[in-house]
Amino acid sequence: MAITKDDIKLLESQRMTDFDDGGGRMTGNVIVDGQSNNIFPDVSELDRTFGRVNLRKTFPGVLTPTTDTYFGAHVIVEQPPQDDNIDVLMFSTEDWNDVRIAARDFIERYVVAGPVGPWFLFDVHVVGQKQLLLFSRVGSAVPEVGDVLYLIEDEGDPGEISQYVRVTEVSTQNQTFTDSQGEFTRQVITVQISDPLRETYHGATISRFDDINPAAKVRTTLVADATHYFGVQPLADPATTGDTTVKAASVYGQLVPSARTETPVTDAQITANTVAITSGGETFEIAGPSHTHAIAVTLGNRAFSYVATLLPIPAPGVLSVEYRALGKWQRIEDDGTGILDGAGSGAVNYQTGSVSVTLQALPDVGSQVIFTWGAKAHYTDRAGATINAVPLAPIALGAAAVPGSVSLSWLEGGLTKTATVAADGTVSGDATGYFVHATGEGYLQFTTYPDANSTITVDWDEAPNVFQEVITPTISGGAASFTLAHTPIKPGSVQLAVLTKERREYQRFKKEVILQMPTQIVGALPA
Repeated sequence: MAITKDDIKLLESQRMTDFDDGGGRMTGNVIVDGQSNNIFPDVSELDRTFGRVNLRKTFPGVLTPTTDTYFGAHVIVEQPPQDDNIDVLMFSTEDWNDVRIAARDFIERYVVAGPVGPWFLFDVHVVGQKQLLLFSRVGSAVPEVGDVLYLIEDEGDPGEISQYVRVTEVSTQNQTFTDSQGEFTRQVITVQISDPLRETYHGATISRFDDINPAAKVRTTLVADATHYFGVQPLADPATTGDTTVKAASVYGQLVPSARTETPVTDAQITANTVAITSGGETFEIAGPSHTHAIAVTLGNRAFSYVATLLPIPAPGVLSVEYRALGKWQRIEDDGTGILDGAGSGAVNYQTGSVSVTLQALPDVGSQVIFTWGAKAHYTDRAGATINAVPLAPIALGAAAVPGSVSLSWLEGGLTKTATVAADGTVSGDATGYFVHATGEGYLQFTTYPDANSTITVDWDEAPNVFQEVITPTISGGAASFTLAHTPIKPGSVQLAVLTKERREYQRFKKEVILQMPTQIVGALPA
């Protein structure tokens, strides 16, 4: 009798709990199919509020009295949870004996140990410590926030211990030390880590040399996507028989619950620093620029009181001072009179920009005391000022005009003002300017501003444009002569474009000329 799917069972591990020792080796206890909560517990209200990761170790096994050949089996997550806030994923540590804490480390170990870093652990680091003190050569690279470091002691020995730690804060300082050879300088790096140390690590005493070999080493890490997780996702598009590809809604599953959300913020200032300005009978709100300044908190300067001189000088009521004490951020604010109040006290001088602040609690080493403020709005009130600029208005008729026929009018102070254009293009009257009759373009230069929303009215007679191309004019002594096929209507109505040959390249030369006589054009050709 062949082995059937009914012979394949899921078996419990030694401890089906979420304690550190949960899991362990396989037992003979069968997990009853279809029974509620036979693997995971119910989701409590606290779990739903704060989130939780439940890990359970189970073993597939074949329970059959026969000696039939076992050809293999597979395990899948067939249906996703009905609750959108719950994810179910399967993975294997390839270890028949490990417990929950090892499985947790397996999940978190998405990186693998890399080369030894250019840093040494500075002396002993004890269990529970959440800060690493490293030293290295001056100028060498330092760990960055978000990096994962791998601490390992007695590497390769039976008593080897190790731990991956994530960097949350970094500060550096060059310090001078003395040994039998004299003084030397080392870069001392203070690194805050996300999880406390689970073992005691023995680093090195400070040394000017880099060939020391302490028991504990600090290795860099490399991202390794070697772990495989198995879950279930609905199809984004229907799949039919014969399809070679399918489109899933997502390839991601949530391993660790997170209460964080991302909210992009645009067009926001650091401080709500606006000043109301009244000018010309109207009130305007002007935003002042925002600035920040930080004082790094170290073991050497950790104190209750701090002073700073802020430039540019803060505007009244917009300065705030923030600091972190025991992992919690505190805030002190300016009340608008120069007095700082809140989780501390102090004062700000609006004339010099000096600030003195006293904190309610000692700030955390490795944090910063942050000053945030807005500067005064810089502006100049020009209401009622006289502007010396002379206003100009362009004129574009879109066609040629008969010389002497152009006149203009507009309103100024409620009165009608006028100007005329002479045959030579000169504008005169209540304004000046210049006008080219052949193109219908020019400009009007006022002596004072016209009325708001006033319209410039132009009266003119349109002149027909006649184009004539002269291929071989008579050239003598740098002057060219030719005969127009039509007599120009008036002086100032002729525009001449000359095509010259210079350095074997053709260039277009355009020059306005004035008709002095009805049959003669005066104007020198380019050399």
